[in-house]
Amino acid sequence: MKKIIVFLLFISFIACENNSNNDSSNESSIENPAKGSLLKIENRELEKVSNESNENSNQINKKIIKTGNISFKSKNLNDTKQKIDILVKKVNGYYSSESFNKSDYRNDYNLDIRIPSDNFDNFIKGLNSLEGNITSQNFSANDVTSEYLDFDMRLSNKTAYLEKYKDILKQARTISEILEVEDKIRVIEEEIESVKGRLKYLSDQVSLSTLNLNIYQEFDSPEKPANSFFERLWSSFVKGWKALAEFVLLLIVLWPFFIIGIVVFFIFYKWVKKPIKRDL
Repeated sequence: MKKIIVFLLFISFIACENNSNNDSSNESSIENPAKGSLLKIENRELEKVSNESNENSNQINKKIIKTGNISFKSKNLNDTKQKIDILVKKVNGYYSSESFNKSDYRNDYNLDIRIPSDNFDNFIKGLNSLEGNITSQNFSANDVTSEYLDFDMRLSNKTAYLEKYKDILKQARTISEILEVEDKIRVIEEEIESVKGRLKYLSDQVSLSTLNLNIYQEFDSPEKPANSFFERLWSSFVKGWKALAEFVLLLIVLWPFFIIGIVVFFIFYKWVKKPIKRDL
């Protein structure tokens, strides 16, 4: 019986030693992640970070990019433009570009307007209330939620990787190890900046909708102001001078025909004149 008890105690002692050895090896791997390979990161911790990123991403609202194009026919272009200026300020929007075109039959403004997405519908309602009528319109809504979530998840994961590599850098001992880890950190930082730029662009497009608005006024006939006598006199002088210049240029163009005509006339004159002398 005593031998059995001693044997069991011996087995328990060996098992405890094995457990303590395993624990110490795990602790050493955590304390020195650079051992063996400086660029190896604990998969369990990264998976944990990735799962947390997924949970946070699922809480993000839908990301919709709204755009539209409208043509608006106005009876009084200047008055309509002033009212649209007021309407844009009312919805906290702004003009990203503005241009004016004028012709004999039509004047128009081309306006690119950035409007907060929450006020986009209110702006359209305000536009419909103005004097005039919408001749054409089209709208689109692009759902970029999946793209946004993808980049957001990438940013979280790359940030987690960056922190891990910074921890590894603190434990690096040789110059080659330091340079290796620093190069990896530089690459990850560049990738993070790229992802941040894309997220910023998507956020801007989602938060501010884009509307291309063309407002125009048409005229039945060209509106030409009456010219004074001296303006008409000067215009006639200019037209006469241009006509003279065109005539001179025409003569220069026709000079070969003048030469041919003179030669033909001279030959014909000689041929007609000879018979008359013989009769005499």
